[in-house]
Amino acid sequence: MKNFALSLYILSLLGLPTLSMAQDFNTSPAENEDAPIEISADGALEWHRQDKQYIARGNAMATQQDKTIKADILTANYESSEENDAQITNIIAEGNVIITTATDTAYGDRGDYDVTKEIVTLTGDVKVLRDKNVLNGKKAVVNLKTGVSKMLGDSNGGRVTGTFYPSSSE
Repeated sequence: MKNFALSLYILSLLGLPTLSMAQDFNTSPAENEDAPIEISADGALEWHRQDKQYIARGNAMATQQDKTIKADILTANYESSEENDAQITNIIAEGNVIITTATDTAYGDRGDYDVTKEIVTLTGDVKVLRDKNVLNGKKAVVNLKTGVSKMLGDSNGGRVTGTFYPSSSE
């Protein structure tokens, strides 16, 4: 973690775009443009300037306020402005994906977070938890803006299941 923080500090001194300039996972850029994002990984942090990507490998984690994305590998794609600011457009999470917010925890094999639309798509063995309520399926589409989660089966007849406790639901 110290090496990562040092790397980000050096990048910022050089005037290069850093992950700390990313948008919040659940709020608009105007509401949170100064909120920092902290990225850590056990393995490596790579910056692919030509591809406009940051890649965190090995137990990677991105945290901003009360939102966290964990996975074996996180790939953040960004766009640069003329001021050399970086705006994350999407984050791809691969392997042992866990996404947490203040109210939900979601698990999957792969995740794709569209930062602009504030929509997370999880695939594989997917589980979404809120309080004691549980949704299971092969694909989940979670709208972080509206709080609506949609669980889908697979094309091979895989069923979607849910366990709901009325007293714990809002």
